[in-house]
Amino acid sequence: EARVWDTRSGALRRTLAARGPVRAVAFSPDGSMLASGSGEFGKSGEVSLWNLATGDLLPTLTGHTDLVSCLAFSPDGKLLASGGWVQDRTVRVWNAQSGSPVATITGHSAAVMGVRFSPDGQTLASAIDLDAPPLDVLRAAFTDFDKFDLAQAERASGRFGALATVSYTHL
Repeated sequence: EARVWDTRSGALRRTLAARGPVRAVAFSPDGSMLASGSGEFGKSGEVSLWNLATGDLLPTLTGHTDLVSCLAFSPDGKLLASGGWVQDRTVRVWNAQSGSPVATITGHSAAVMGVRFSPDGQTLASAIDLDAPPLDVLRAAFTDFDKFDLAQAERASGRFGALATVSYTHL
């Protein structure tokens, strides 16, 4: 399950019952939705989207072949990225409103440990497990949020040491 807490009072606001152990959570930028990633080791995982005002379960996103280990919304809230564990090794990009798949990014050499969109939403970074080059950066023109053309994406890889999370900042 996922629990939503009030940070000022410490009071429990809502408990959201997922179908498996929750491994990752992410708030939409406007705070109206919560995404939870779940699954058991070696079994297919899923992403659940929740309406935080009502507690209603919105679309459940399936396709990962192992547990969902990380989640991130794009800055405008239109896209959601999810990362898969050891047997899956994919990043999936979803339309956060409809739940429809936008892209499946393959080629990771290990479990995906973190995903993060850049502040402008044009770049998606993924961090993988410690024994492989941990950062894949994909730059794409997200002009049509229902389509993602990998042929238009530039891919770069580098060795930056062990990463568990990824974040961006303006310099």
